[in-house]
Amino acid sequence: MPVNPGRDGAVLAHMPGLRHRRRATYLLRLILAGLVATLAVAACGPSDGSATPGIGRASGEPTERPIATVPADPTLAAAVGPWRRVPAKADPAFGATFVAGCRAAEAAIGSMPARVVDVRGRGWITVLLASDTAAFLCRTTVDDPAHPVEIRSVTVPSATIATDQIDLALWTQVRISPETITYAVGRVGPEPADVIGGYVDQTFVFATHENGWWVAWWPPQAASDGFAAVDHGHVVLNEVKAPASGEFPDASAGASP
Repeated sequence: MPVNPGRDGAVLAHMPGLRHRRRATYLLRLILAGLVATLAVAACGPSDGSATPGIGRASGEPTERPIATVPADPTLAAAVGPWRRVPAKADPAFGATFVAGCRAAEAAIGSMPARVVDVRGRGWITVLLASDTAAFLCRTTVDDPAHPVEIRSVTVPSATIATDQIDLALWTQVRISPETITYAVGRVGPEPADVIGGYVDQTFVFATHENGWWVAWWPPQAASDGFAAVDHGHVVLNEVKAPASGEFPDASAGASP
């Protein structure tokens, strides 16, 4: 009568091959359990807090270090981070220190209202202060807001701007080693939802636009097509072209970088 493995407790005595396989499976489980325990201890790192080389690295090669602590304030985190195509929205409280530094550094600004505070990374803050007849572009930094890097006069266009219109007041290139940064400033009517700059490679940059003005800056990119005032669906309402010379109104406008 054949042995029934589900009924006969002596099945292993009649099936030595199965007995050997089960013994091998048991040993394999012991080996795997030991390996898991070893990896768990290694993951904790040395007790003295020193770095442990990563898996797949040569023993002497250092592991990645954690990035610097990101500021808790999201606007400040954006300000000190990399350049952004879409600027961070800065509330008046955040911009107040930078506005005050710009105002104190240039007597001609006086009580001129701050129109735009542009926050788009690298630790740079750009403030535009303007009245109906005069304007100043102030380039300052997160590290030292009391001492702006540069304040330059901006000529306010004489034409009245329509509700859906955009114009250009300044387009200039500033050498900030090791590259050249482009700044663009203009006015915009109350109707557009956004002001967006385009490049010939189909990339883009959003301007910060507030209180009837817009400001943007960017590191070297493909050639610019200009800026457009768009509605909420990004349908173009009006646009301005990038100056062929790379400067508007001209290279001598305002203070030297």
